[in-house]
This record gives sequence, C-alpha cells and structure tokens, in this order.
Amino acid sequence: MSRKLSPKLILLLTIALLISVVLYVMAASKAQMKKPMPKPAEQHEKASVSTTIVNIGEYQASIIGHGEMKARYQLALTAYVSGRIESLSTDFEAGQLVKAGALLAKIEDSDYRATVAKAKYDLEAAKQALLEAEREQAQAQIEWQASGLDGDPDSELVLHKPQVATAKAAVNQATATLSSALKDLEQSRITAPFDAVIVSRDIAPGSFVQTGSAIGTLYSASRLEAEIPLSAQQWQSLPTTENINATPLTATITDVETGASWTGQVLRTEGHLDSSTRQRALVVAVESPMTKSPSLIPGTFVKASIQGRPVEGLWELPSSALSQRGKIWYIDANSLLASFDATPQFSIGDKLYLTPPAQLASAAQHVLIHPLSSYTEGMGAQPQELENE
Repeated sequence: MSRKLSPKLILLLTIALLISVVLYVMAASKAQMKKPMPKPAEQHEKASVSTTIVNIGEYQASIIGHGEMKARYQLALTAYVSGRIESLSTDFEAGQLVKAGALLAKIEDSDYRATVAKAKYDLEAAKQALLEAEREQAQAQIEWQASGLDGDPDSELVLHKPQVATAKAAVNQATATLSSALKDLEQSRITAPFDAVIVSRDIAPGSFVQTGSAIGTLYSASRLEAEIPLSAQQWQSLPTTENINATPLTATITDVETGASWTGQVLRTEGHLDSSTRQRALVVAVESPMTKSPSLIPGTFVKASIQGRPVEGLWELPSSALSQRGKIWYIDANSLLASFDATPQFSIGDKLYLTPPAQLASAAQHVLIHPLSSYTEGMGAQPQELENE
C-alpha cells in the first residue's frame, strides 16, 4: 500500500516553496539596484575610424561629361547625273581615307561630251548670228541717215534693234546651255567634296544610276565633334559663355574603352535644352583626328574633361570618403559620428570636391576616409592617426 501525504503536510510544503521564491526575487532585485548604471559614453565601445582633417578652400573646377564623337559633316553622296558606272577608284572602299577632289567613280560620259559639243556649236552659231544682226543694224542706220528723212523711223525694225536684241539673247541662252552641259560632264566624275573617310559604297562597276541615286556615305575627316550634356551645377563651374566663345577652352578627350586620350577644344555652346534630358550641351572637337596616334574615329564614346573656373568654399576629399548612399561621415564636437548628404561639384583623379554644410565650414573637420554601411548617427568614434590624402 502506498502512503498518502496528509493535507496539512502538503499545505506546509506549498507555503515553504512560495516563501523561497519570494525571497529569491527580492534578493535579485536588491543586487540589480546596487549595480552601477553605465554612463552614456560608456554604454558602447567607441568605433576606431580613419579620418582626414579638411578645411574649405579654393580649387580649380574640372568638368567631366560624356558623348559620342561624330564627323563634322556626314554626307549621303548621290548621283548628280544618270548613266552607267564605268569605273571605280580603288580608294572607294569602306574605311579608306580620301582627299577632297579625289575621284571615286566615273559615269560613262559619251552622251555628255556630245551634248557639250553641240552646246559649243550652238554658242558659236549664236555669236555669228549676233555679228550679222549688228552689221545689218549698222547698214540700216547708214541708209536711214542717207534717206534725208527727219526723226526716227515708225518701227524699230527699220533700224534692226529687235533683231540685235534677239541675237544677243540667243548668245546668252547658248552660253548658259554650254555651262549646264559642262557641269553635267563634270558631274559624271564623282569626286569627294572634302577630306573624308568612306563609310559605305552603294554602287558597283556596270550599275546604272539615276539622278539622286545613292553613291555612298562619307564622313568628313578634318574634324570630329561631340555634344557633351552638362548639368546646371556643372555649367556654374564653367567660365561664362562669352568667355568660352572668345577664348576656347582646352578639353582632354579620353576613349572610355581603351583609355587613349587626345587634346581637343570647346568650340561652342548649345543654345537650348535637350527635350529628353533637360540638359544643355557644349561641343568639343578634335582637329585632324585620323592623323593622331592612335587615330580617333567616328562613333567613339569618350569622356571629356574640361578645366573650369576657380571655385571657393570647397572640401577636397578622397573619393572613398563618399559612402555608397551618397553621404559624408564626420566626427562632431562630442566625438560622435554624424553625416550629411553630399553631391560633389566635380572630381579630379581620385579626389572629389564638394560644398559642406554651412555649420561645418567655419572650422576644420575630421572626415571619415572609409565609412562603413554599419555606422549609425550618434555612435562613438575614436579617430586613428589622422591621414592627409
């Protein structure tokens, strides 16, 4: 038989257990109250950060933009006269460079030479007719004076004035016809209108072309230009438009893919905003790009670096100081981390230049060189040995 505890014994055990719990809780509370509370500055260990000391200063602005180099002239060459292609120049191939006036193709010209010959004959005949008309006019004048009649004749035909005027008009018409025939004969020789690079050829020997038929596509080789759109802030870092037009600025043109660079100039500024980007562009150019080493060719996507005016009130910082979220972190007067949103005005190499908030511009500041995404506002900070990069 199992023994059963009496109700009184169970009650006593329960009371004893409750008293033990109460005494434990009270003792824990007293121990917690006696433990000193940490001071605010001691609640967290300070983060060790690399900083640089910065002051505001004046720096020469550098404006950077991007664009595509395009030929100054892009010509879709067409036939001026019709006929069969008799021959092609060996230089008339895509990629070839040709000089202004170089022969590209020749249209069979026998008909045009015949037309020129006939126009010359017609002109000589018209000149002869004019001489005969002028001689008859002179004879008519003598006969009128010998007739003894007073005044002028009833009709100008008597003195041959209309006949001479008609002969002169015939000479003018024949002259114009000959000039047109010579022009057609000249246009049967298709030549490059300027120094150019051949982009495409659309004809072959024996093909027949009509007036206006496509011959090929040519890009001028004397100059390449690029429109460089700039933001309103970048425009503020440039000299005035009048100064740009009076004294062209030098621009460094760099191939984005290869890193090759060339020296160019700012030619002019656009007088309107692009409807899609809402930005205004300036035009940079490189003269004789095909003769450079390496050659600069149309279609190259480039970066243009342009020297601007001196700008005051800027911080110079290493590019690593700008966080991924576009913030600059610094240590405030209480040795705590703080930050502000920043938009650099320009950059040169691995340096960026920006305008700090007004409250930070009056004194030197400790700015973090390599901010981490884990940093938070108000975190304690302990700078390492200060770096001046």
